[in-house]
Amino acid sequence: MNYVCSSCDEEYNKWVGQCTNCKSWNTVIRDVFEKKKVSKASKPLAMSKIVKTADIKKNKTNINEFDRVLGGGLVEGMACLLGGEPGIGKSTILSQIAINFCAYGKVLYVSGEESLSQISLRIERLGLFSENLFILPTNSLESIFEAILTEKFVLIIVDSIQTISSIDINGAPGSVSQVRHCSIQLINLLKEKNISLFIIGHVTKDGSIAGPRVLEHMVDTVLYFQNEISNRFRLLKVYKNRFGPTGELGVFSMQSKGLVSVKNPSAIFLSQFEYNKPGTAIASIWHGTRPLLIEIQALAEIDKNNNKIISVGYDTNRLAMLVAVIEKYTKIKISNVFLNVVGGIKVNETSIDLAVCFAIVSSINNTVLKNKTIFMGEVGLAGEIRPVAYGQERIKEAKKIGFESIVLHEKNLNKLDKNDESFITIKSIAELIKLS
Repeated sequence: MNYVCSSCDEEYNKWVGQCTNCKSWNTVIRDVFEKKKVSKASKPLAMSKIVKTADIKKNKTNINEFDRVLGGGLVEGMACLLGGEPGIGKSTILSQIAINFCAYGKVLYVSGEESLSQISLRIERLGLFSENLFILPTNSLESIFEAILTEKFVLIIVDSIQTISSIDINGAPGSVSQVRHCSIQLINLLKEKNISLFIIGHVTKDGSIAGPRVLEHMVDTVLYFQNEISNRFRLLKVYKNRFGPTGELGVFSMQSKGLVSVKNPSAIFLSQFEYNKPGTAIASIWHGTRPLLIEIQALAEIDKNNNKIISVGYDTNRLAMLVAVIEKYTKIKISNVFLNVVGGIKVNETSIDLAVCFAIVSSINNTVLKNKTIFMGEVGLAGEIRPVAYGQERIKEAKKIGFESIVLHEKNLNKLDKNDESFITIKSIAELIKLS
């Protein structure tokens, strides 16, 4: 009998108080998962006989933002893990997907947490109904297998994996051994039968999905629902996707009929923006496969005894670098800088450097721009401004939202009309200071 860390899956021959791999305390528990021999030998296949990526069929969920995050839809045999805080809308969105997927065939919704009456109440509230939707309230893996082998389904939804257990494994539902065993058995069976699978996972206090980390490695796609803008909106982020891009973002609005795709996410992030406030600037980021416009807020001070650089949603080290560049090439001495990316977005790209610099200088000088202005550009250590990728798409999005001026490097204009008065081209931080 072995022991395993519930946080990182490190195995031990005996119990230890602290995991030597992840340094977590009291996470090493008894693991009774039995390794079984493979029932049938797998044979290698020639590359010519393997289905080409272009031939893979993707079934749409008919929820635009969800399909975007998935990379176009659900692939047959695809296993997806959906995590999120309680009450954020995981069951709601999957109920909507279940009904929409009934157009392709029969769908099985397995609930280990709710009764038939509770599920029916939610579906009635959402105004959903289909003869192809089957509900199975059970905590037994064997009951799920029996249902799958009895009927031909195109989609299985398990809500949630922490409530499912098998009689072949000792341990309570939600334990490492039960979650790992049930997940492996489900994924293997459904991939063999080319049935798509959604697994809902509980999250821990730190926001990660509860259970063994191997669960995220077994599935094809890992999605997280987050509530970072307001109680009305939900963000769906993809952290792993074998059939599409990672880093994609879906924005949903919670309404009485369920979660509805937000057609213009940039408008949501800018809904509270006031153009006549110093210390604010609009930047364009590239998120997944589309541009998003976000607001940058800065509070900067000079002539203070202490020096603080604090950032939320932006790399603090890069912020410190930009402060040093501003001080060197503008002669402005900055003591304290507090920066915030509005809307809960975490930005890792350098395209917002120019907006960050303007927000800091605007806060110090207490100045604002007259026109609705957006900034896009990377700032180098020599104080130079550099062009950004996907410049054409970013410009198109800015004009669609209604921005009157776009500050950027001239190389981002390419074939655009350089005489267009809405374009303000700059090459250095010194030129940016003149704008403020």
